[in-house]
Amino acid sequence: MLASKVFLLFILIVISLFYVRAKQNECTIKVEKIVTYKGKCVRLFGGQSACQSDGYLDPLNSECTGVSKD
Repeated sequence: MLASKVFLLFILIVISLFYVRAKQNECTIKVEKIVTYKGKCVRLFGGQSACQSDGYLDPLNSECTGVSKD
């Protein structure tokens, strides 16, 4: 008797899960891709250091904090 009640409860849970999944709307997940480029540390106008690559500039790059004033 108890086994049949547990089995019936299991079947009801499985059916409800399929029903909930069928009723859900579709959605998208946005993932930003991080790409690393090699660059050179440069000194900007005003004395701030930055990392510069072909078409990119990172003024907050921690690797360029000790750039000399060449």
